[in-house]
Amino acid sequence: MFEGYRTGWFCRPDRQGRLGWKVQDSTRLVEARGGAGPQGMGGARAWPNFCRMSDQPCNRISPLVAALLSLASLLGAGLVLWLTRHGIAINYDSVHFLDSACSLAEGKGYLTNVHIRGDVMTHWPPFYSFLLSLPIRLGISPEAAARWLSALCFGGTVFVCGYGLARFFPAWPALGLAAALMTAVAADLLNVHAYSFSEHPFIFLSVLGCFWLAQHLHTRSHAAYWGAALALGLAWLTRYFGLPWILAGSLALLWLGSGEWKKRLIRAGVFGVAAGLPMMLFLLRNRLAAQQAHDMSATFEPIPLSYFRGALSLAANWLWPWVGEGRTGLVFQGLLLVVAVTLAALGLWALRRQAPPLPEAGQALFIKVVGLFLAAYFVFYLFALAFLSLNMYFEPRYFVAPHVLAILFLLALAPLAWRQFPRGGVLCLAVAVLAGAAVLANVVMAVKIEARLAPGLPGSIRLTPATREMVAWVDQSNDASLLFSNDPPQVFYLTGRSTRQLPEVFNIHKLKYNQDFDAKLRDLGAELRQKDGLIIYFKNRRKHPEDPEMDLLQRRLGLEIWRENQDLAVLRPAPAAGRHLLPAARRVIP
Repeated sequence: MFEGYRTGWFCRPDRQGRLGWKVQDSTRLVEARGGAGPQGMGGARAWPNFCRMSDQPCNRISPLVAALLSLASLLGAGLVLWLTRHGIAINYDSVHFLDSACSLAEGKGYLTNVHIRGDVMTHWPPFYSFLLSLPIRLGISPEAAARWLSALCFGGTVFVCGYGLARFFPAWPALGLAAALMTAVAADLLNVHAYSFSEHPFIFLSVLGCFWLAQHLHTRSHAAYWGAALALGLAWLTRYFGLPWILAGSLALLWLGSGEWKKRLIRAGVFGVAAGLPMMLFLLRNRLAAQQAHDMSATFEPIPLSYFRGALSLAANWLWPWVGEGRTGLVFQGLLLVVAVTLAALGLWALRRQAPPLPEAGQALFIKVVGLFLAAYFVFYLFALAFLSLNMYFEPRYFVAPHVLAILFLLALAPLAWRQFPRGGVLCLAVAVLAGAAVLANVVMAVKIEARLAPGLPGSIRLTPATREMVAWVDQSNDASLLFSNDPPQVFYLTGRSTRQLPEVFNIHKLKYNQDFDAKLRDLGAELRQKDGLIIYFKNRRKHPEDPEMDLLQRRLGLEIWRENQDLAVLRPAPAAGRHLLPAARRVIP
């Protein structure tokens, strides 16, 4: 069996559906149809086992599996559209994405704060804004463009996840369906896709590039090679966190590629250069237009231990979004992680033992490539936390892309644990039951996300016509930079022109639990009076009718409500607290 695999045995069905076999070496091509099969393979009854061991997958995805994957993809896209039926949510990053997309659509270039002073955008890569600018140029509103792009990207991610596993594990079609379903209902993925974030195309391009790279290593397809380079290059052009994907891809070509080491080295180098070229051109543009390639600083700070606890809690929430709080929740998180790590360890041990039945070459390559991508991402994230401007900043949405790869990785290891270890099958069955329960839990969590995104609740920041009019009027009147914050209650801090590209965000919800809260309030009040600043506050009265944060802003900071509508209020320092350069209102905004 092993000799046949090494010399090129493979089987394919003919047009009548009968299985035949071929063996091809450097001198001859032998083919038989409906025969007993290769010598030593056990005749026709051994065809299914032989097909699993062949160098090329025997079966393409069946029409039924393809149809089910398409339905799962439509389910994911439909859930995103359902979550955003009141309009896509936006936060601080989203404002700049939409602003720069409108700038591109108008032909002004990749700028932000277009209606104030038109700063050259260097903080975020341009590909997401470029994608948004295409429908905006056709007359579609920025919010609608972001909503439909989010749904399309999520549907594509769901399909690629299922298709990749179904292609590399043709004998296990349920794996592809499980990957598609678990991705389609993942609560953290749905939550991210309910906002206008650049993670949408980033996740899709990352998974697509990973699949194409594994396909190239398995079949030596040049199209898959260049497709992976293009997808991962565009992923880096979407988010800076695409860099570890390119490093992992080059390392995979060097480690897992075929041929002599010199050829592998050249192939890996060409891949890295081709994938990194778009970002290099963008950084060169920044250098020429803004005298700086980017605005990130490089200073070392130790990573707080709380970040690692948060990462473990987040990983447990991937499996079950209701882990709870306190000691009970901590114990449940630990049990979930132990089960997942044990399954991964069994699969990796089986992969290392190479005991019969051997995994197909493509399956082993797929597992190694996905594992390499995961390792590279987490190493780069630790580096970014310690050295770059992400210091003291833990953002769960940064882990959404590795969440998708973790789903693929664990599901790909499950068959190895099942086949290699008799008791491993019991563990896999337990994990399958747990995964099914997690799917149901994520569905219920999606309902909660939709309720949280309903108009008037925290997180439901939307540029409705009245809100857009008020924000634009305040912006133009104060020559200010508008900042958004994700965490409820939504507090927006408006300052005058700043020497920094992005002024500091003030979030009263976080400051309430800070020891130096009073000092920070005094500093904020002084800065507001000095710069004639404003605060835009998104109301939370549907959940808390008394709205204690609004009262806190007025009492502790000496603010008064200057303008308000049903969604938000604009506050400014009271006349007794200092003078105002802002003109009186010309009209009342509904």
